[in-house]
Amino acid sequence: MNKTPRHHECWVVDAAPLDALSNGHRPWIAIIIDAGSRTPRGHSTRSSQDTAVRSALSLAFDLWGAPARLRADAGCNLPEDLLTDFGVTVERLSTQRTETATPAERALRKVAP
Repeated sequence: MNKTPRHHECWVVDAAPLDALSNGHRPWIAIIIDAGSRTPRGHSTRSSQDTAVRSALSLAFDLWGAPARLRADAGCNLPEDLLTDFGVTVERLSTQRTETATPAERALRKVAP
């Protein structure tokens, strides 16, 4: 049986600091990728990881609705209250399951090497 997530069933989110300074601070970029289709669902650049992730998720939810599940590694701060309000199940990725986060991490490496 194929365990690949179907389109819009599961998104992967990741965030990284940009290699640039804005007003003396390093901004963060968050990106959301649909795990089934590997297409971007949203992104946002903000002054902190928390606000970048929250903003990217809010924009993606407004455009696409909420997925059933959201995957993120342990280092990504997720707005649990927002996800609970939308009924999204959070899956934390272990370091052994990096293949699942690869599309989001690859997209981030292009803009935040």
